[in-house]
Amino acid sequence: MLVATIRLWLSKDQSVQKEGVTPAEAAYYIAEHQHNVGKNPVEVIGEPAEIKRSGIQEIKRLMGFLPNKKVKQLFATPTANVPETYEEAFELGGQIEMEDGELITHDLAKGD
Repeated sequence: MLVATIRLWLSKDQSVQKEGVTPAEAAYYIAEHQHNVGKNPVEVIGEPAEIKRSGIQEIKRLMGFLPNKKVKQLFATPTANVPETYEEAFELGGQIEMEDGELITHDLAKGD
């Protein structure tokens, strides 16, 4: 699995930089923020690095700090196809618009 530093556009004029973002996490941010930005809200900065983490482990990790209902919109089952690349993340995230509801539970600006 890959991890990279990204710039996440929260609105048309506000962004944050976030480190250690996987393609699955990027897909979530794309689906969550695309309607606010009017374009792809995620830009990969620099060269991604490879880490050892399975798709199941990644979904569990995301459910630890993102709204479970919204993670399940992207990954309906624990064995769902988790994107391996950022290109796959852009495609998946761009196909889904998140329902309104619970906000994320960590401060993106702090990089939690």
